Amino acid sequence: MTVNLFMNMWIFHIAFPEQSALSGFEFEDFAFSTRKTNNERDENVVLVNIGQLGRAGIAQQIDILNRYKPKVMGVGVIFNCEGFYDTLNCPQLLDTLGNTLLHESIRNSGRVVLISQMHRKKVDSLVDSVEISDPIFSDFSQNGFGDLLTSAKIQSDAKDCRSFKPIVELNGKEVRAFAVEICRMADSVKTNRFLMRGNKEEVINYKGNISVKGAPFKSESEYFETLEYDDVLHGRFDTTLVRGKVVILGYFGDYLFDNRSEEMFYSPLNRVVLGKSLPDMYGMVVHANIVSMILREDYINRISLFNAWFLSIIIVFLNALFFVWLHKRNTIWYEALTLLIPAIQIVMFAYLRHLLFQHFNYVLDLSAATVLLVSVSLSAGLYFGPLQLVMKKIFPEQQH
Repeated sequence: MTVNLFMNMWIFHIAFPEQSALSGFEFEDFAFSTRKTNNERDENVVLVNIGQLGRAGIAQQIDILNRYKPKVMGVGVIFNCEGFYDTLNCPQLLDTLGNTLLHESIRNSGRVVLISQMHRKKVDSLVDSVEISDPIFSDFSQNGFGDLLTSAKIQSDAKDCRSFKPIVELNGKEVRAFAVEICRMADSVKTNRFLMRGNKEEVINYKGNISVKGAPFKSESEYFETLEYDDVLHGRFDTTLVRGKVVILGYFGDYLFDNRSEEMFYSPLNRVVLGKSLPDMYGMVVHANIVSMILREDYINRISLFNAWFLSIIIVFLNALFFVWLHKRNTIWYEALTLLIPAIQIVMFAYLRHLLFQHFNYVLDLSAATVLLVSVSLSAGLYFGPLQLVMKKIFPEQQH
Protein backbone atom coordinates (compact mmCIF):
# COMPACT_ATOMS: atom_id res chain seq x y z
CA MET A 1 0.00 0.00 0.00
CA THR A 2 2.80 2.43 0.90
CA VAL A 3 4.66 1.56 -2.29
CA ASN A 4 1.53 2.30 -4.33
CA LEU A 5 1.30 5.75 -2.75
CA PHE A 6 4.76 6.54 -4.10
CA MET A 7 4.10 4.91 -7.48
CA ASN A 8 0.95 6.98 -7.97
CA MET A 9 2.80 10.28 -7.58
CA TRP A 10 2.76 12.40 -10.74
CA ILE A 11 6.53 12.33 -11.10
CA PHE A 12 6.49 8.53 -11.47
CA HIS A 13 3.78 8.71 -14.12
CA ILE A 14 6.00 11.05 -16.13
CA ALA A 15 9.29 9.21 -15.60
CA PHE A 16 7.92 5.66 -15.76
CA PRO A 17 4.67 5.55 -17.78
CA GLU A 18 4.84 1.74 -17.87
CA GLN A 19 4.34 1.64 -14.10
CA SER A 20 0.56 2.10 -14.58
CA ALA A 21 0.30 -1.68 -14.90
CA LEU A 22 1.86 -1.99 -11.44
CA SER A 23 0.18 0.88 -9.59
CA GLY A 24 -2.96 -1.13 -8.87
CA PHE A 25 -1.06 -4.25 -7.85
CA GLU A 26 -1.15 -5.53 -4.29
CA PHE A 27 1.12 -8.31 -3.02
CA GLU A 28 -1.87 -10.41 -1.99
CA ASP A 29 -3.10 -10.44 -5.60
CA PHE A 30 -0.32 -12.91 -6.37
CA ALA A 31 -1.19 -15.04 -3.32
CA PHE A 32 -4.89 -15.12 -4.27
CA SER A 33 -4.22 -15.89 -7.92
CA THR A 34 -1.93 -18.81 -7.09
CA ARG A 35 -4.25 -20.43 -4.58
CA LYS A 36 -5.12 -24.03 -5.26
CA THR A 37 -8.54 -24.73 -6.74
CA ASN A 38 -11.22 -25.00 -4.07
CA ASN A 39 -12.28 -28.63 -3.85
CA GLU A 40 -14.75 -27.74 -1.11
CA ARG A 41 -17.36 -25.32 -2.40
CA ASP A 42 -19.63 -23.16 -0.29
CA GLU A 43 -22.94 -24.96 -0.49
CA ASN A 44 -24.61 -22.43 1.81
CA VAL A 45 -24.65 -19.66 -0.81
CA VAL A 46 -26.44 -20.02 -4.16
CA LEU A 47 -26.47 -17.45 -6.95
CA VAL A 48 -29.38 -16.93 -9.35
CA ASN A 49 -29.10 -15.02 -12.61
CA ILE A 50 -31.93 -12.61 -13.40
CA GLY A 51 -30.68 -11.87 -16.92
CA GLN A 52 -32.97 -9.34 -18.61
CA LEU A 53 -36.05 -10.29 -16.61
CA GLY A 54 -38.48 -7.52 -15.76
CA ARG A 55 -40.11 -7.01 -12.39
CA ALA A 56 -42.76 -9.65 -13.04
CA GLY A 57 -40.09 -12.22 -13.92
CA ILE A 58 -38.04 -11.42 -10.82
CA ALA A 59 -41.22 -11.67 -8.74
CA GLN A 60 -41.85 -15.11 -10.21
CA GLN A 61 -38.30 -16.17 -9.34
CA ILE A 62 -38.77 -14.99 -5.74
CA ASP A 63 -42.07 -16.87 -5.46
CA ILE A 64 -40.60 -20.11 -6.80
CA LEU A 65 -37.50 -19.93 -4.60
CA ASN A 66 -39.56 -18.97 -1.57
CA ARG A 67 -41.44 -22.28 -1.78
CA TYR A 68 -38.27 -24.08 -0.70
CA LYS A 69 -37.66 -21.92 2.37
CA PRO A 70 -34.25 -20.30 1.83
CA LYS A 71 -32.82 -18.56 4.88
CA VAL A 72 -32.67 -15.24 3.10
CA MET A 73 -32.84 -13.89 -0.44
CA GLY A 74 -30.67 -10.97 -1.47
CA VAL A 75 -31.77 -9.10 -4.60
CA GLY A 76 -29.13 -6.99 -6.30
CA VAL A 77 -31.51 -4.57 -8.02
CA ILE A 78 -32.71 -1.10 -7.01
CA PHE A 79 -36.37 -0.86 -8.03
CA ASN A 80 -36.84 2.86 -8.51
CA CYS A 81 -36.45 5.66 -11.06
CA GLU A 82 -34.10 7.90 -9.09
CA GLY A 83 -36.86 10.12 -7.73
CA PHE A 84 -39.05 10.30 -10.83
CA TYR A 85 -42.69 9.27 -10.43
CA ASP A 86 -44.08 10.05 -13.86
CA THR A 87 -44.44 7.52 -16.65
CA LEU A 88 -42.37 9.63 -19.04
CA ASN A 89 -39.22 9.48 -16.92
CA CYS A 90 -40.12 6.20 -15.25
CA PRO A 91 -41.70 3.82 -17.78
CA GLN A 92 -41.53 1.03 -15.18
CA LEU A 93 -44.61 2.61 -13.60
CA LEU A 94 -46.59 1.53 -16.65
CA ASP A 95 -45.95 -2.08 -15.68
CA THR A 96 -48.59 -2.04 -12.96
CA LEU A 97 -48.91 -5.84 -13.01
CA GLY A 98 -45.16 -6.33 -12.62
CA ASN A 99 -44.99 -3.83 -9.76
CA THR A 100 -47.92 -5.47 -7.99
CA LEU A 101 -46.47 -8.97 -8.38
CA LEU A 102 -43.04 -7.88 -7.13
CA HIS A 103 -44.56 -6.05 -4.18
CA GLU A 104 -46.58 -9.15 -3.22
CA SER A 105 -43.59 -11.46 -3.63
CA ILE A 106 -41.34 -9.38 -1.39
CA ARG A 107 -44.05 -8.86 1.20
CA ASN A 108 -45.08 -12.51 1.30
CA SER A 109 -41.50 -13.74 1.54
CA GLY A 110 -40.49 -11.72 4.57
CA ARG A 111 -36.87 -12.72 4.03
CA VAL A 112 -35.71 -10.42 1.24
CA VAL A 113 -32.79 -7.99 1.37
CA LEU A 114 -32.74 -5.32 -1.35
CA ILE A 115 -29.58 -3.58 -2.42
CA SER A 116 -29.21 0.19 -2.11
CA GLN A 117 -26.61 2.72 -3.18
CA MET A 118 -24.75 5.49 -1.39
CA HIS A 119 -24.57 9.00 -2.85
CA ARG A 120 -22.10 11.81 -2.25
CA LYS A 121 -22.39 15.46 -3.26
CA LYS A 122 -18.70 15.36 -4.19
CA VAL A 123 -16.44 12.46 -5.08
CA ASP A 124 -14.29 12.76 -1.95
CA SER A 125 -17.04 13.86 0.45
CA LEU A 126 -18.80 11.85 3.11
CA VAL A 127 -21.94 9.88 2.30
CA ASP A 128 -24.79 12.32 1.85
CA SER A 129 -27.77 10.06 1.15
CA VAL A 130 -28.74 6.52 0.31
CA GLU A 131 -30.80 5.49 -2.70
CA ILE A 132 -33.21 2.65 -1.97
CA SER A 133 -36.02 0.97 -3.84
CA ASP A 134 -39.47 2.53 -3.92
CA PRO A 135 -41.44 2.23 -0.65
CA ILE A 136 -43.81 -0.44 -2.04
CA PHE A 137 -40.73 -2.70 -2.13
CA SER A 138 -38.28 -1.37 0.45
CA ASP A 139 -40.86 -1.07 3.23
CA PHE A 140 -41.33 -4.84 3.14
CA SER A 141 -37.66 -5.82 3.00
CA GLN A 142 -34.35 -5.14 4.65
CA ASN A 143 -31.97 -2.84 2.80
CA GLY A 144 -28.17 -2.75 2.56
CA PHE A 145 -25.81 -0.62 0.50
CA GLY A 146 -23.98 -2.42 -2.27
CA ASP A 147 -21.13 0.08 -2.80
CA LEU A 148 -17.74 -1.61 -3.04
CA LEU A 149 -14.33 0.01 -2.60
CA THR A 150 -12.63 0.38 -5.99
CA SER A 151 -10.12 2.65 -7.67
CA ALA A 152 -12.63 3.58 -10.40
CA LYS A 153 -13.78 7.18 -10.63
CA ILE A 154 -16.71 6.42 -12.94
CA GLN A 155 -18.71 3.29 -13.72
CA SER A 156 -17.06 2.75 -17.12
CA ASP A 157 -13.56 2.67 -15.60
CA ALA A 158 -11.82 -0.61 -14.82
CA LYS A 159 -12.86 -1.63 -11.33
CA ASP A 160 -10.71 -3.65 -8.97
CA CYS A 161 -12.10 -4.66 -5.60
CA ARG A 162 -10.18 -6.00 -2.62
CA SER A 163 -12.09 -4.65 0.35
CA PHE A 164 -15.40 -3.19 1.52
CA LYS A 165 -16.93 -1.15 4.32
CA PRO A 166 -19.25 -3.20 6.58
CA ILE A 167 -20.99 -0.11 8.01
CA VAL A 168 -21.34 3.52 6.94
CA GLU A 169 -22.66 6.30 9.16
CA LEU A 170 -25.44 8.34 7.59
CA ASN A 171 -27.08 11.24 9.43
CA GLY A 172 -26.05 9.80 12.78
CA LYS A 173 -27.30 6.30 11.97
CA GLU A 174 -25.34 3.21 10.98
CA VAL A 175 -26.23 1.67 7.62
CA ARG A 176 -25.10 -1.90 6.98
CA ALA A 177 -23.64 -3.24 3.76
CA PHE A 178 -25.75 -5.47 1.50
CA ALA A 179 -23.73 -8.61 2.32
CA VAL A 180 -23.68 -7.80 6.04
CA GLU A 181 -27.46 -7.37 6.09
CA ILE A 182 -27.88 -10.72 4.30
CA CYS A 183 -25.65 -12.38 6.90
CA ARG A 184 -27.50 -10.71 9.76
CA MET A 185 -30.74 -12.31 8.61
CA ALA A 186 -29.04 -15.66 8.00
CA ASP A 187 -27.01 -15.82 11.24
CA SER A 188 -27.12 -12.82 13.56
CA VAL A 189 -24.64 -14.35 16.04
CA LYS A 190 -21.85 -14.75 13.49
CA THR A 191 -22.62 -11.36 12.00
CA ASN A 192 -22.39 -9.66 15.40
CA ARG A 193 -19.04 -11.34 16.01
CA PHE A 194 -17.86 -10.01 12.65
CA LEU A 195 -19.01 -6.46 13.45
CA MET A 196 -17.34 -6.67 16.87
CA ARG A 197 -14.01 -6.69 15.05
CA GLY A 198 -14.65 -2.97 14.66
CA ASN A 199 -12.81 -2.59 11.36
CA LYS A 200 -14.00 0.31 9.23
CA GLU A 201 -12.67 -1.52 6.19
CA GLU A 202 -12.41 -5.28 5.73
CA VAL A 203 -10.26 -7.16 3.24
CA ILE A 204 -12.41 -9.65 1.31
CA ASN A 205 -11.25 -13.24 1.64
CA TYR A 206 -12.01 -14.30 -1.92
CA LYS A 207 -12.69 -18.00 -2.35
CA GLY A 208 -14.02 -18.33 -5.86
CA ASN A 209 -16.34 -17.48 -8.71
CA ILE A 210 -19.57 -18.87 -10.16
CA SER A 211 -20.04 -22.57 -10.82
CA VAL A 212 -22.56 -23.87 -13.34
CA LYS A 213 -23.43 -27.52 -13.90
CA GLY A 214 -23.14 -28.48 -17.55
CA ALA A 215 -21.18 -25.31 -18.39
CA PRO A 216 -19.26 -25.37 -21.70
CA PHE A 217 -15.97 -24.86 -19.83
CA LYS A 218 -14.66 -25.24 -16.30
CA SER A 219 -13.34 -22.31 -14.30
CA GLU A 220 -10.31 -22.76 -12.06
CA SER A 221 -12.03 -20.94 -9.19
CA GLU A 222 -15.58 -22.35 -9.17
CA TYR A 223 -17.07 -21.93 -5.73
CA PHE A 224 -20.72 -20.85 -5.80
CA GLU A 225 -23.49 -22.89 -7.40
CA THR A 226 -25.23 -20.67 -9.94
CA LEU A 227 -28.66 -21.12 -11.53
CA GLU A 228 -29.76 -19.68 -14.85
CA TYR A 229 -32.92 -17.57 -14.83
CA ASP A 230 -34.96 -19.88 -17.09
CA ASP A 231 -33.96 -22.96 -15.08
CA VAL A 232 -35.54 -21.36 -12.02
CA LEU A 233 -38.64 -20.23 -13.88
CA HIS A 234 -39.18 -23.75 -15.29
CA GLY A 235 -38.23 -25.59 -12.11
CA ARG A 236 -35.15 -27.24 -13.64
CA PHE A 237 -33.00 -27.24 -10.52
CA ASP A 238 -32.34 -29.32 -7.43
CA THR A 239 -34.53 -27.83 -4.72
CA THR A 240 -32.10 -28.94 -1.99
CA LEU A 241 -29.71 -26.31 -3.34
CA VAL A 242 -32.08 -23.64 -2.06
CA ARG A 243 -33.62 -25.03 1.11
CA GLY A 244 -32.14 -23.35 4.17
CA LYS A 245 -29.50 -21.55 2.08
CA VAL A 246 -28.57 -17.96 1.29
CA VAL A 247 -29.81 -17.13 -2.21
CA ILE A 248 -28.52 -14.06 -4.06
CA LEU A 249 -30.36 -12.90 -7.18
CA GLY A 250 -28.45 -10.61 -9.51
CA TYR A 251 -27.24 -9.92 -12.99
CA PHE A 252 -24.64 -12.36 -14.34
CA GLY A 253 -25.06 -11.44 -17.99
CA ASP A 254 -27.95 -11.87 -20.39
CA TYR A 255 -27.06 -15.53 -19.99
CA LEU A 256 -24.45 -17.21 -17.80
CA PHE A 257 -20.87 -16.81 -19.05
CA ASP A 258 -22.00 -13.81 -21.08
CA ASN A 259 -19.12 -11.94 -19.37
CA ARG A 260 -20.35 -8.38 -19.85
CA SER A 261 -17.15 -6.64 -18.84
CA GLU A 262 -18.79 -3.29 -18.00
CA GLU A 263 -20.67 -5.03 -15.20
CA MET A 264 -17.66 -6.92 -13.89
CA PHE A 265 -14.75 -6.31 -11.54
CA TYR A 266 -11.12 -7.28 -11.47
CA SER A 267 -10.79 -9.59 -8.48
CA PRO A 268 -7.57 -10.81 -6.84
CA LEU A 269 -8.47 -14.27 -8.20
CA ASN A 270 -7.74 -13.05 -11.72
CA ARG A 271 -5.10 -15.42 -13.12
CA VAL A 272 -3.41 -12.54 -14.97
CA VAL A 273 -1.96 -10.66 -12.01
CA LEU A 274 -0.21 -7.79 -13.83
CA GLY A 275 -1.76 -5.90 -16.71
CA LYS A 276 -5.10 -7.70 -16.42
CA SER A 277 -6.83 -7.75 -19.79
CA LEU A 278 -10.38 -8.69 -18.81
CA PRO A 279 -12.37 -8.38 -15.57
CA ASP A 280 -13.33 -11.72 -14.12
CA MET A 281 -16.11 -11.33 -11.54
CA TYR A 282 -19.62 -9.88 -11.44
CA GLY A 283 -20.45 -7.56 -8.55
CA MET A 284 -22.95 -9.98 -7.02
CA VAL A 285 -20.22 -12.64 -6.85
CA VAL A 286 -18.08 -10.18 -4.89
CA HIS A 287 -20.94 -9.81 -2.42
CA ALA A 288 -21.31 -13.61 -2.31
CA ASN A 289 -17.64 -13.90 -1.34
CA ILE A 290 -18.24 -11.43 1.50
CA VAL A 291 -21.27 -13.42 2.68
CA SER A 292 -19.27 -16.64 2.58
CA MET A 293 -16.42 -15.05 4.52
CA ILE A 294 -18.70 -13.81 7.30
CA LEU A 295 -20.76 -16.99 7.66
CA ARG A 296 -17.63 -19.15 7.64
CA GLU A 297 -15.87 -16.68 9.97
CA ASP A 298 -12.84 -16.95 7.74
CA TYR A 299 -11.47 -13.42 7.88
CA ILE A 300 -8.30 -11.73 6.72
CA ASN A 301 -6.47 -9.72 9.37
CA ARG A 302 -4.07 -6.90 8.61
CA ILE A 303 -1.35 -5.22 10.63
CA SER A 304 -2.47 -1.75 11.68
CA LEU A 305 -0.93 1.29 10.00
CA PHE A 306 0.60 2.44 13.31
CA ASN A 307 2.16 -0.95 14.04
CA ALA A 308 3.43 -1.25 10.47
CA TRP A 309 5.22 2.11 10.66
CA PHE A 310 6.47 1.44 14.22
CA LEU A 311 7.95 -1.91 13.20
CA SER A 312 9.37 -0.42 10.00
CA ILE A 313 11.11 2.40 11.89
CA ILE A 314 12.64 -0.09 14.36
CA ILE A 315 13.94 -2.24 11.48
CA VAL A 316 15.42 0.76 9.69
CA PHE A 317 16.95 2.15 12.91
CA LEU A 318 18.70 -1.17 13.60
CA ASN A 319 19.98 -1.24 10.04
CA ALA A 320 21.32 2.30 10.39
CA LEU A 321 23.18 1.33 13.58
CA PHE A 322 24.60 -1.71 11.84
CA PHE A 323 25.82 0.39 8.91
CA VAL A 324 27.60 2.79 11.32
CA TRP A 325 29.25 -0.14 13.10
CA LEU A 326 30.18 -1.69 9.78
CA HIS A 327 31.80 1.54 8.59
CA LYS A 328 33.92 1.79 11.72
CA ARG A 329 35.25 -1.70 10.96
CA ASN A 330 36.78 -0.13 7.85
CA THR A 331 35.98 -3.20 5.73
CA ILE A 332 36.37 -3.15 1.97
CA TRP A 333 33.00 -4.90 1.73
CA TYR A 334 31.14 -1.95 3.23
CA GLU A 335 29.57 -0.62 0.01
CA ALA A 336 28.55 -4.08 -1.14
CA LEU A 337 27.06 -5.02 2.23
CA THR A 338 24.99 -1.82 2.49
CA LEU A 339 23.26 -2.91 -0.70
CA LEU A 340 23.18 -6.67 -0.17
CA ILE A 341 21.86 -6.74 3.41
CA PRO A 342 18.76 -4.55 2.72
CA ALA A 343 18.08 -6.54 -0.46
CA ILE A 344 18.12 -9.81 1.51
CA GLN A 345 15.79 -8.34 4.12
CA ILE A 346 13.35 -7.10 1.48
CA VAL A 347 13.18 -10.58 -0.06
CA MET A 348 12.66 -12.07 3.42
CA PHE A 349 9.84 -9.59 4.12
CA ALA A 350 8.11 -10.61 0.88
CA TYR A 351 8.48 -14.33 1.64
CA LEU A 352 7.26 -13.88 5.21
CA ARG A 353 4.28 -11.86 3.98
CA HIS A 354 3.42 -14.61 1.51
CA LEU A 355 3.64 -17.35 4.15
CA LEU A 356 1.57 -15.46 6.71
CA PHE A 357 -1.14 -14.73 4.15
CA GLN A 358 -1.30 -18.24 2.72
CA HIS A 359 -1.33 -20.06 6.07
CA PHE A 360 -2.79 -17.57 8.56
CA ASN A 361 -4.84 -15.09 6.45
CA TYR A 362 -2.69 -12.29 7.83
CA VAL A 363 -1.42 -9.31 5.84
CA LEU A 364 1.97 -8.15 7.12
CA ASP A 365 2.46 -4.99 5.10
CA LEU A 366 6.04 -3.84 5.60
CA SER A 367 6.22 -1.85 2.38
CA ALA A 368 7.15 1.20 4.46
CA ALA A 369 10.21 -0.67 5.74
CA THR A 370 11.07 -1.60 2.15
CA VAL A 371 11.03 2.02 0.99
CA LEU A 372 12.93 3.24 4.06
CA LEU A 373 15.54 0.48 3.80
CA VAL A 374 16.32 1.45 0.23
CA SER A 375 16.61 5.10 1.32
CA VAL A 376 18.90 4.29 4.26
CA SER A 377 21.05 1.99 2.14
CA LEU A 378 21.60 4.66 -0.49
CA SER A 379 22.07 7.39 2.13
CA ALA A 380 24.66 5.35 4.05
CA GLY A 381 26.61 4.61 0.90
CA LEU A 382 26.53 8.27 -0.07
CA TYR A 383 27.34 9.66 3.39
CA PHE A 384 30.24 7.35 4.22
CA GLY A 385 31.48 7.34 0.64
CA PRO A 386 31.83 10.30 -1.75
CA LEU A 387 30.14 12.79 0.57
CA GLN A 388 32.80 12.38 3.27
CA LEU A 389 35.56 12.78 0.68
CA VAL A 390 34.01 16.05 -0.39
CA MET A 391 33.69 17.19 3.24
CA LYS A 392 37.36 16.41 3.87
CA LYS A 393 38.39 18.60 0.97
CA ILE A 394 36.09 21.46 2.03
CA PHE A 395 36.96 21.35 5.74
CA PRO A 396 40.44 19.81 5.95
CA GLU A 397 41.21 21.62 9.20
CA GLN A 398 38.43 19.70 10.98
CA GLN A 399 39.96 16.32 10.11
CA HIS A 400 42.22 14.63 12.64
